[in-house]
Amino acid sequence: MSRIKFSYLIAVLALSAYSNFVNADVLLKDCEDIAADNNYLLLQRYISTRDEGNEFCQLLDNNEFVYTTNDNIYYCKSQQGNPLRCEENEKGSVLPELSLAKRFSADKTTQFVLFRSRKHIQDVYTETYYVFYLVPKNVNPRGYMLYAFPNAGLADRNDGSGRCVNPADSDVITILKPSFEIANENKSDVTVRFNQVRNNCKTKEKSKQILEFTWQNGSFKQTKNTLELIKDTR
Repeated sequence: MSRIKFSYLIAVLALSAYSNFVNADVLLKDCEDIAADNNYLLLQRYISTRDEGNEFCQLLDNNEFVYTTNDNIYYCKSQQGNPLRCEENEKGSVLPELSLAKRFSADKTTQFVLFRSRKHIQDVYTETYYVFYLVPKNVNPRGYMLYAFPNAGLADRNDGSGRCVNPADSDVITILKPSFEIANENKSDVTVRFNQVRNNCKTKEKSKQILEFTWQNGSFKQTKNTLELIKDTR
């Protein structure tokens, strides 16, 4: 067997083993459901000493974990049998009012968890969507990705009502119902679609916006961004 063919075979076997690991169980279990699972013993000991309102827990490797609270996602690792050390997914960032919005899959092999986070800082209100999924270590040494869908969700300068406070404001974005949809679920080109309205605070024009992000080659890519002017019928 040639060296090229052998390397290819090793890569295929590694990817297959990774896929089997990923799909062996539900991605991001409820932390209350891991109490009897010895694989999570290190994480159980860690979170039992903290009062964070733990939500979801995930085993990444023998000594690596992820867990979520209602305001962040944490990555944990134990070095050479030492106690578990955990840190924020992104240093210095928080994800307030973090909630699970949807579970879905691509081609029945790769699982995703869609999260929603709501922030109200000073006079700016935003609602942002993230998707969590596992990846091989050569893609991210931590073994997972947290992808923020750009420009998807609410954004305004008051309480989320969608009103322009003054003409100097940038676009105010409100969501339509349903705020998001999953198309082509369980297929290799699974797509997350966001339905929203952009209100231009300078021109007063409103437009329906559809954003689509499609799973392509191991990551989500924006594949659609359309704006349709909403005519004033008054």
